[in-house]
Amino acid sequence: MVEQITRADKSELSEVADTLIRAFEDDPMIRSIGLPERVTRAVYTVPAILGFEYGRIETIGEGHQGVMVSIPGERSVFGLRQMIRAGALREALGLLRVLMNRTMRNVFSIIESDHRNLDIGPYIYLAMLGVAPEHQGRGLGGVLLRRLCARADEEQKAIYLETQTADNEKPYEHFGFETIKHVRIGEEIELWEMVRPSA
Repeated sequence: MVEQITRADKSELSEVADTLIRAFEDDPMIRSIGLPERVTRAVYTVPAILGFEYGRIETIGEGHQGVMVSIPGERSVFGLRQMIRAGALREALGLLRVLMNRTMRNVFSIIESDHRNLDIGPYIYLAMLGVAPEHQGRGLGGVLLRRLCARADEEQKAIYLETQTADNEKPYEHFGFETIKHVRIGEEIELWEMVRPSA
């Protein structure tokens, strides 16, 4: 059976966030600081809200088995003003606990600086790509990523992403991504910044 990709709308925010939370339950960055559930929810809800406001969210499978959040590169650096404008103030306040952690401040500072200094031409920011654990290994993430690659090729744009898991580097390379920066922050957190050049 071929899974349908659909574009989600704001009324599906809770379901999208639930899938992302479950997909990233083993995220080394989040695990390293041991966040309470309410704050973890904010970590995954804010990018979804920003995706609805500034980019697009596509889902695959019944009940949002997989979720992809993509944002045009020129809109991919967010401050409090953009979060408020997108309606994410409550969730942004939840992120304050994350930002109180020095390691997390360093992570976000590196990501923000690198976004501002990217020299890859027009690009799409792949903010999140996650598949619920019970649906992983079925190729759903690959189907979503192929859709994004096709769109980027059509629009003649690169794709930029960050991943915190070494195991993700090879699958992204399969889709034409190259690691442009690898950073170790503290003892537990690593970050790979990857780009798929424009066609």
